[in-house]
Amino acid sequence: MDDDVFSVYTRWQKRLMIVAVSLFALLATMATSMYYPALPTVASDLGVTVTEINLSVTTFMVKHTEITKILQGIAPTFVGSFSDASGRRLAYIACFAIFLVANIALALQNTYAGLLALRCVQSAGAGGMIPLASGVIADIVEPAERGSYMAWATVAPVFGPALAPYLGWHSIFWFLAIADLVLGLLFLFFFPETNRKLVGNGSILPPRLSRPLWSCFSQRGKQREGGIDRKPTRFPNPFSILKVALDKEGAVVLAGNGLINLLIAGVMTGLSQLMRSLYGLSQVQTSLCFLAFGVGSAINTVITGRLLDRAYRNTAAKHNIPLKTARRDPNMPVEHARLQVTWPHLAAAVAGLVGYGWTLNKPTHLAGPMVFLFVIGYATTAVAQALNALMVDLFPQDAATASAANNLVRCGLGAAITAAIQPLTDAVHPGWTYTICAALLLFIIPFFLALTRLGPGWRLSRAERENPETKTANSVVQVSQSMQGKASD
Repeated sequence: MDDDVFSVYTRWQKRLMIVAVSLFALLATMATSMYYPALPTVASDLGVTVTEINLSVTTFMVKHTEITKILQGIAPTFVGSFSDASGRRLAYIACFAIFLVANIALALQNTYAGLLALRCVQSAGAGGMIPLASGVIADIVEPAERGSYMAWATVAPVFGPALAPYLGWHSIFWFLAIADLVLGLLFLFFFPETNRKLVGNGSILPPRLSRPLWSCFSQRGKQREGGIDRKPTRFPNPFSILKVALDKEGAVVLAGNGLINLLIAGVMTGLSQLMRSLYGLSQVQTSLCFLAFGVGSAINTVITGRLLDRAYRNTAAKHNIPLKTARRDPNMPVEHARLQVTWPHLAAAVAGLVGYGWTLNKPTHLAGPMVFLFVIGYATTAVAQALNALMVDLFPQDAATASAANNLVRCGLGAAITAAIQPLTDAVHPGWTYTICAALLLFIIPFFLALTRLGPGWRLSRAERENPETKTANSVVQVSQSMQGKASD
């Protein structure tokens, strides 16, 4: 396999595959985001308070009982570890099956206890689809193009709340079940295995169980047998996420992404109740309010993807590193390349959160909070997109595991704000509630500065610990660069 050819897939093949995993991630995010506008209706139908029904969002994202500890928290870590070791297709199939059964059961039940329990099962299937999308991106897209392709994988999920069916909250779960079935069948027939440990750059024929069904009738001529020392399929290790969580760079990225998700969850969870109580909107009208956030996110994904790619190319050129070898060059400051895009968007997110809270405090005309929702969606998505790209860059061989760790942290923090947002808003009103959220965002800035400055050294130390041969190779590179510098003098 030619190592210089990162992927054998054409540009449009990669785009179609990224759109596919984006749709899979859409199902996972819609399982929560489509549910936000319906929260007051669900509370009324089941005879519980909005705060209590918010627990059905909380249990979807983080531990609530011993069962939910396994289903919401640990399930994505199993999926990420399994897919990195044994392939993306088998992991996706397991997620599709669990998600399908859970949604059918949710659509057929009418009790609060059943809602809580089945939302836990639903999350076990949905939670794995997001880290799997990151794994596929790492498999087929090289770092210099990763920003733009991240946009393709991010744009679909942001429209979840506005796409909610309006035939009652049961229809949400029927919709998810039907969509899951259709996408799952298409996946079974057509989606190829992308795990580089199994297929390299896509030119190696995967194990039989990891092949799409259409290959039973026609094999791609460009694929060949062998070429990779494959390890047998093994039981996933959920503790593999500790490799990411205990790494200095990984911990900073996890904290940053978790905080961004906390803010998004706080805004999304509180929006329905605020729109109904302050403006008297119906469920359909409330759902349309989520479009302001979604449109801001969608516009941003395209723009930020290009910014990330340009920043990566400019950083490589500044350090005289060829793009083809940048992904393997330990001297490539990928931290600076990714994080430089976040600074203006962090400032915009803080301003958007403060403005959103205080326009609701009076309240002002509905256009006021909608404008700030657009700003929040645009800014927070930009920061999340840059951090997701950086996480894949830092852990390219374990991208799904890294994304699972990311998912666990951000869901935990998101669950905390979901449970707290309504009592906090009742106590201090929207103005101070979202000012506090904005202040939380400021805490991550010093850590991003440290990551930009110290990250390359941390990354080099980690590489040397994991592979002692890397230390020798890096020494040779440094000596060679030093000799070239003296020669130029």
